[in-house]
Amino acid sequence: MHQPDIRLQATIWIWVLSFPCLIACVPIVKLSENGVALPYILLLVTGISTISIWLFSMRIDSCHEEQVQVLKKRIEVLESVACLDELEGKFKALDR
Repeated sequence: MHQPDIRLQATIWIWVLSFPCLIACVPIVKLSENGVALPYILLLVTGISTISIWLFSMRIDSCHEEQVQVLKKRIEVLESVACLDELEGKFKALDR
């Protein structure tokens, strides 16, 4: 079963939650002169958080790939040892 990409889910949540915040900015902008920058700051923060999710998760994925490769090699070694043990057991059974 394929697991959904957590980066995509996080990005969707960030942007979905940013829309109510943008809507809440409308009365603030109307009431104050200083609130004009608020929607821009919100969009900037949303964009930065989205970019950071995608950039920093790539580094983690590459670390996990290296660990997976190491584990695959270790499994291969264990399988070869298990096969040798089975062959030795069969030869001992034939000798009896």
